[in-house]
Amino acid sequence: MNVLGWKTEEFDEWYASTKKIVGYVFTIDGKSLKFPFYIPLSGCDIAEADYLSNTQVIEDAPYLACCSCGYVECDAVHAIVKLEGEKVLWTVFKHNYFGQDTPKIEDSYCFDKTQYNEAIHSLLEDIKNKNNEGH
Repeated sequence: MNVLGWKTEEFDEWYASTKKIVGYVFTIDGKSLKFPFYIPLSGCDIAEADYLSNTQVIEDAPYLACCSCGYVECDAVHAIVKLEGEKVLWTVFKHNYFGQDTPKIEDSYCFDKTQYNEAIHSLLEDIKNKNNEGH
């Protein structure tokens, strides 16, 4: 089984910007889950998504990375979440919201449900703490 984690990472706010901001990157088996032309997620993007329930419709699939423009509404990498007993399955895909692209499957992962829930709860707690600090 895979091991889910996360980390924060500094990146350019926009592809030509000199302003740096901090975003969240998921890790799988200790390696950053990154995609060319996509940037880390903001805490707000993660807090609005549901990583702990089965994905019912593709439009509700939680985000893993954001379009380089900074708007998940433009283009994003998602995971369809499927809970199966003591496992959590991710089917990772790219999807553009303007209907120009059919979702493209990138990869699949299988996590232990307990470890997965701990990682997601830890991430959400970090976001909550940063929001309370005024970040």
